[in-house]
Amino acid sequence: MSALLAGSSGQAADFYLTVVVTQTGGGVLFLLSMLVRRPVVGVVLGIVRGERLAWRLDRPRRRRYYLCTAVFLAKFAIAAAVLLPLYLTEAVVPLGIAATHLGGAPAAGVCVYLCWRILRERPVA
Repeated sequence: MSALLAGSSGQAADFYLTVVVTQTGGGVLFLLSMLVRRPVVGVVLGIVRGERLAWRLDRPRRRRYYLCTAVFLAKFAIAAAVLLPLYLTEAVVPLGIAATHLGGAPAAGVCVYLCWRILRERPVA
């Protein structure tokens, strides 16, 4: 898809348009999920754990799900704030570097690690 966009427009920066749109859209989705009181991380983990929305009755767990959703929201917001100006100025090399690090596995890995730390069960002392 990215190569098709860049090839049809003749602009190399268009190769990264899908990353810019995905990061911006992800940020909007995660923000809206928090505003409607259904944080994405809570909804997904509720489905995975088979508890649906029962987590909403557990205040500490609900707070942790909101915090994890906020971690991903921050990642999307930072990525969009960096990628969009680079895309608009057609700075292809910095855009490629930023898209790889902010829109790819490195940033997502940091978010997953932080969420794991937030959500892990504390041993009873």
